[in-house]
Amino acid sequence: MEKIGSNNNPPLENISLASEIYDEENQEEQEDEGTLYDAEEWDIISEMEFSTENDSESEEFEEDFTEHLQPSLAPSVASHADLPMHKYPFKLQHNETGNILTVHHTIKNVDKQLRVRIAACCFNGMSNKLLVIDRRGNIYVFDFVIKRYWRLTIRVPQATVVHASPLHHSEYIVGNEKGHVLVINVEKSIISRHNEVGTAAVNQITWGNRLQSTSISNMLMRLGSDAALLNLRNLRVSHRLEFDQSRHTLKLAGYIPNSEQFFTCFTNDSLSVWSAHSQEATQITLPIKARDRKLRLLRNQKAIPEIALRGDDEDDINSIDDLEFDCEEENFADGTLLNYSFTPNGNKLCFTTIDGYLLLLSSASFEVDKLFRLRDFVLKQIEVLPQPKERILFGITARGQAVMLDLENTDQKLIVQHSNGLSLNVSRDGKLLSVLSKCGEVNVWSTCRLFNALQSKTQSIAQLRAVLKQPKLPGHVSGPMNQELRQLLKRDRLEAMLREFGCYPEKYRFIIWSSLLQLPCNGVQFQALLKLGEPPIVKRNARGLRIKSDAQRRGVIRAWSCLAHWCKVFGYAEFMPHLVFPFVKHLLKNGLIVFELMATLLLNHLQLCFEFYPLPPENYLAMCANVLQCNDEQLSKFYQALEVHAKDFAWSLLTNAFAEPIICCNAS
Repeated sequence: MEKIGSNNNPPLENISLASEIYDEENQEEQEDEGTLYDAEEWDIISEMEFSTENDSESEEFEEDFTEHLQPSLAPSVASHADLPMHKYPFKLQHNETGNILTVHHTIKNVDKQLRVRIAACCFNGMSNKLLVIDRRGNIYVFDFVIKRYWRLTIRVPQATVVHASPLHHSEYIVGNEKGHVLVINVEKSIISRHNEVGTAAVNQITWGNRLQSTSISNMLMRLGSDAALLNLRNLRVSHRLEFDQSRHTLKLAGYIPNSEQFFTCFTNDSLSVWSAHSQEATQITLPIKARDRKLRLLRNQKAIPEIALRGDDEDDINSIDDLEFDCEEENFADGTLLNYSFTPNGNKLCFTTIDGYLLLLSSASFEVDKLFRLRDFVLKQIEVLPQPKERILFGITARGQAVMLDLENTDQKLIVQHSNGLSLNVSRDGKLLSVLSKCGEVNVWSTCRLFNALQSKTQSIAQLRAVLKQPKLPGHVSGPMNQELRQLLKRDRLEAMLREFGCYPEKYRFIIWSSLLQLPCNGVQFQALLKLGEPPIVKRNARGLRIKSDAQRRGVIRAWSCLAHWCKVFGYAEFMPHLVFPFVKHLLKNGLIVFELMATLLLNHLQLCFEFYPLPPENYLAMCANVLQCNDEQLSKFYQALEVHAKDFAWSLLTNAFAEPIICCNAS
């Protein structure tokens, strides 16, 4: 067996439908939601389950799957293959979000339910099946054509990666944490080939284009900081890629599409291209240095497209967390390059970086063709959609968000899944997307519906911009402009947008909520209240306000004064500046909207808070205690035991609109 990377080589530095699988206990509750239910099914599965005594989600199952390959067990495996596999029906739910299927494995252990985390999943080459492997090695196949799923009689514990085999439509290549690679046949439910490549976990599996050969090394596997060349048909290792790890460590490796070359990437961000025939380095490039050189040339120009998940005006204290990346968790001890993906046609190599960049390199010259700045997030995994025009990119951010980006129009982006995203996979035809979550489930999405949602969101924003670009836009929406916006911002349409995206664009949020709340935008009366000035009680109490921004302080006093003129009791309420401040902070230039929002809130939600003023609103707080008892009885009893009342845990949140309170000092 040969080794690559000896002293003869030059040194590196010089060269989706939401159906779910539930346990039997949830069967009656979910019958109308397109879920998989079958009492016989779960009886069969429970017989095939491993023992769950003293089990936990993170517990490793140590059974060695190689026992299936021992000669003494060969007849047993063959007999299992001859047994017909029972297939159970499932339904694909049709909804606006595009989530067509959700798969998780939940089992009942004594008096509690345990979630068996899913370790890996992938689509087959024809894009009509989904293979799912959980941490215990159970293998499930979902057929989207016949709407059936079944469980194989074999198990592959501790799987890390799985790919559909390019040789046969019913075969899949699986790598596990022990460095084993094997080929499973889902039609016969057998392990057809197996080999122990190394001792580290298999992280990546790629192959070249000469697949039919039985002697050429046409598959590359990366096992931690090592890699090996194998033959796809017999899984025999022909070469091991061993490098001097005292200076740099192997980080990424993979075959280049449509060629007989593969590349390796090290922790010093050097990219080496190797020939699969001669096992010699043919080219070495430094993408990060090429990027920095391009940035220096474009430093005085705004030619670098930027992509941001948040609006320009959005103030989120967690935005810094998006740029934080745990290199130790991802096993990247050094370097800037994070992950890679080839475009479906193989012409471009996409790299993500820890410092928030997206690089597109030519697969032929490895020169930087395009460069994108990721302003408030980091992508730790990416996949490019084949259509349309290979411009749509899916990715998993450092915070676990699954996002959809348009590289031709960087303003278009869509958050597919808001949290817990671990990895994603796109089917070969680009019609399906699977997102593996940290909580142990897989969500399958229809990319067509996601693309339509992205287009719909873009069109809505474009229409809003067209309306707002009309000349002489007043500080508030009134007259003909008001009627035009109300026709555009219909309630059912806005509700659907909120369900789909979770929020409205920051730039147009005040207009949208003004329409939803049906604010009158009565500027004449508002100006009349402003002319009355500050009431003496407000002027006296406002001396103790400590707000960093003078503009925000003036906005709070202005809104508080108008409310005090409108209803005198509001001038004496000490919590009013705390309640007004969050709205002023986000709508600083729209005093009329702030005043009418506060009036709407006080009339419709907090009207009971002033019935016993200045005493605490016991009736309102009693309702808060009832809500807590109804939704969390255990926490309610805990508070009662400690004599913690609703005034202590609810009133402080309500009086500052669930925001951070401003600093108030006693007036002199």
